[in-house]
Amino acid sequence: MVYAVCGLPSVSFLSGKCREKSVFRLMAFCIIPKLYMRLDYAHLFVYVYFQKGGAVIMKEITSLTVKLLIICVIVAGLLAFVNDVTQPIIASNEKKTFQKSMMDVLDTSDSFEKIDNVDYVAENGVKLNSVYKGNNGGYVVSTTCSEGYGGDINVMVGITPQLDVKKVIIISMSETPGLGAKANSQEFLGRFVGATKGLEVIKNSEPHHNKISALSGATITSKAVTKAVDCALGAANAINQKGGNN
Repeated sequence: MVYAVCGLPSVSFLSGKCREKSVFRLMAFCIIPKLYMRLDYAHLFVYVYFQKGGAVIMKEITSLTVKLLIICVIVAGLLAFVNDVTQPIIASNEKKTFQKSMMDVLDTSDSFEKIDNVDYVAENGVKLNSVYKGNNGGYVVSTTCSEGYGGDINVMVGITPQLDVKKVIIISMSETPGLGAKANSQEFLGRFVGATKGLEVIKNSEPHHNKISALSGATITSKAVTKAVDCALGAANAINQKGGNN
């Protein structure tokens, strides 16, 4: 039956080379359809190209490409327009938030002047971001310590004219909830109030001046925050030694 369908004579009537050729024709006829089923996209494209006509399919591809290009240009233009509209608003909101934070950590002043080119070298792992001087004395210093358990910890420190800590707030961090994240609490940050340059983290000891008791289970975070605050105090001291401004 198979040979009849394939258009081949029965094997019983063939012999020698004729039989071999017929078997090869049968194998080719049965295998080729399976090969077509396994064509990848490149082969399929070539097949359709020749079956449908090269000019037609190239026209369709070109049309689709142009349409996609137009869509991409329109979307990019819309995104650029939205960015131009929202960027000034975002910058303004960030500035207001920063100003509010400065007034929070140094509430004795209501306006601040930025001090550029501070002559102070922070220790390894800590970066001095900015320093502002309050109109009624004191400083607001922003620093970042990269040695937190979860990465960077950004803090803002209010420093009195007497160069001790007025208040500390954490601007951002990614510490472990329930452990290092407890550093962003007044119970911990309040330990820095009144401290001066030369902070040290202690464990299982009674805290006293400039000795900051580490959070339980979060010594790394405690040390990172302490280094950031100590850097802020160091920058304020350096500025004060040069007459309060640079």
